[in-house]
Amino acid sequence: MRKRAGITQPDAYLATITDAAGLRDLIRNERRIELCFEGFRFWDIRRWNDVATMQKPVAAAYITNTDGVYTYEYSNIEERKYTANMIYGPIPYNESLKYNLDQNKDW
Repeated sequence: MRKRAGITQPDAYLATITDAAGLRDLIRNERRIELCFEGFRFWDIRRWNDVATMQKPVAAAYITNTDGVYTYEYSNIEERKYTANMIYGPIPYNESLKYNLDQNKDW
């Protein structure tokens, strides 16, 4: 694909990928960057069962420009209460009656 696009130089970042875990991290990072404002991030993290990321607090960045000098201040704005059982949401009561379903664990 790179050759077809006219890119002849090897990519130093891709050369560092040596195993499946590294490739998985690369793909996840690419999805994070490309889909950042399209509303898919939550669903990706949930599909990957990344509980550690779901438990991180929501942070805000405050940027100040003083005579062309930018300063950045970060602060947490919301704590997340995410537990492992939340990977699957609760089954609505009417649906559980209709199809005789057992409720998901811990709901």
